[in-house]
Amino acid sequence: MAITHHLTILSTRANFERLSPAQFLHLDKHAKPLNCGVTRYLGNPDLERRGKLLLHEYNRQYYESANL
Repeated sequence: MAITHHLTILSTRANFERLSPAQFLHLDKHAKPLNCGVTRYLGNPDLERRGKLLLHEYNRQYYESANL
């Protein structure tokens, strides 16, 4: 588990998912990380060293925001 902020999570995604600079900028403009949003990667243990982490969910909120 890592608790992080906007650019760090986008940079982590870029690294794990091998995003191009254009894809990175697209995420930064159109899919900014939410406050307390959860990003989760899952691996396939059957692939052992040949496997990689795959994005399972991005920006999931496990809470409801109150309208004040």
